[in-house]
Amino acid sequence: MFSEQWSGIKGKEIKDLTSDPRFPNNATKREYIQNFKKKTLHENYGSRYRSYFLAKETGNYTFYTFCDDHCQVFLSSDVSPRNKRLIIDQKRDVKAPNESNCCR
Repeated sequence: MFSEQWSGIKGKEIKDLTSDPRFPNNATKREYIQNFKKKTLHENYGSRYRSYFLAKETGNYTFYTFCDDHCQVFLSSDVSPRNKRLIIDQKRDVKAPNESNCCR
């Protein structure tokens, strides 16, 4: 998964990140991460994570988000970003539950 972070983002909405002149090409930090359980202890930042999800079989899947302030999840039917659609638009702080009983 590819992770990007922009420091110094004021505000709590997605538009505060996407309207910053550094977005999307000049992230403060870029890195590949092994899993999506990313914890950040910083304030005033925005992040974007990009990856692929390949379902092993046809069926219904549930996606969860736990984020501070505002987060969105998009899913595309193929590798083209043009075909993405918004599947989660979380506009409030939701803390992650204890990992031992969540999201396996």
